[in-house]
Amino acid sequence: MKLMLFVNERKPAAVEIARRLAGSWTAGGLQWAAAAQAAQVVGGAGTAAWDCDAGSWAGVVLGGDGTLLTASRFAPGMPLLAVNLGTVGFLAAIEPEEVDAAVAHVLAGELPIQERTMLSVRVDGGPESLAVNEVVVGRNVSRRTADLAVRVDEELFWRWSCDGVLVATPTGSTAYALSAGGPLVSPDAAVLVVVPICAHTMFDRPLVIPDHAVVDITPQPGVGDDLAVAADGATVATGPAGVVTVARADQTLRLIGGPAGRYARLRRRLADWGAMGGRE
Repeated sequence: MKLMLFVNERKPAAVEIARRLAGSWTAGGLQWAAAAQAAQVVGGAGTAAWDCDAGSWAGVVLGGDGTLLTASRFAPGMPLLAVNLGTVGFLAAIEPEEVDAAVAHVLAGELPIQERTMLSVRVDGGPESLAVNEVVVGRNVSRRTADLAVRVDEELFWRWSCDGVLVATPTGSTAYALSAGGPLVSPDAAVLVVVPICAHTMFDRPLVIPDHAVVDITPQPGVGDDLAVAADGATVATGPAGVVTVARADQTLRLIGGPAGRYARLRRRLADWGAMGGRE
């Protein structure tokens, strides 16, 4: 097993750990490589060349959830060990003080791998983009509400006049969907969540559907020319669109680390997140 290092270079703690790991891995004769930002931080690309064989590598991610999302796009299918160095770190399995022991367990094949649902989004049947957390459809330039019709498996569910509609995975239920009023969903639940954002209607409840369902979001007349589609916060399309199709992707996010204690971690991180508003 070879190791790929991902680092949020803006976090001093992540940089410090990355440099220490790089030194110890090299001294120990391990095969490892560094992604672009990590290579700049540790002063080199490592002792192995990236060969695009995700099955023979494991990623060690030092940062927050954003760094993990970047790593998931770098090599879909690579198992990722996420170290919590973010503000909340909902996706991270281990804390910084656990990283050395966790890496040893990874190399020994002693840690389980969780398979997390990812989303596929296409605009008018075009190229596919992937998301771990959510896909958001809304206005691009105008600040007016968008009239969007939502169909599930080709059956109309609702037409919302709103700031946007998002479709989230169970993993993404603790991200934007949570802020928009969606439910918390266990990461191993086989569902997707559809959430209207600031709907101008008396009915603004989220919808939970099976993860094999296909969601079509159709902008009503006057909206389609000013549309923006984002996957995990990154814009993937703007401008005219007839229909945005969101479905479960063939790929999965593979996270190293078992589910034990996940509710305790979630409870602690939600409490930390809630306390952020009172910090100076």
